Amino acid sequence: MYFITDNHIVDDLSVEFWNRTKLLIKQQNTTQEFIAKQVGVTLGVFQGWIYNKRFPNAYQAVLIASALGVTVEYLVTGKDSNPYKEQLDKLKASIIPILTEPPADKK
Repeated sequence: MYFITDNHIVDDLSVEFWNRTKLLIKQQNTTQEFIAKQVGVTLGVFQGWIYNKRFPNAYQAVLIASALGVTVEYLVTGKDSNPYKEQLDKLKASIIPILTEPPADKK
């Protein structure tokens, strides 16, 4: 679906791109300013992209995704291209308690 705002066409993909980006920033307890620095733009430029729902260029999108630890595909579609992601997430969830548990002699 497309709609017009401020004399430019915005599609659902750009809206969802920024919704996912903002959610990840919040979940990771980081800031838009930090991500903007990783991309090499000012906070004002970054916030302008979000407000106007405009895609960054391809290279900048890669830098945003990298700073957030996801793929550009995920930011655009919500799908991850890694077919092993679910298995890796389960493995990570099972390992973390083992790594954070104090040794038996320290209990």
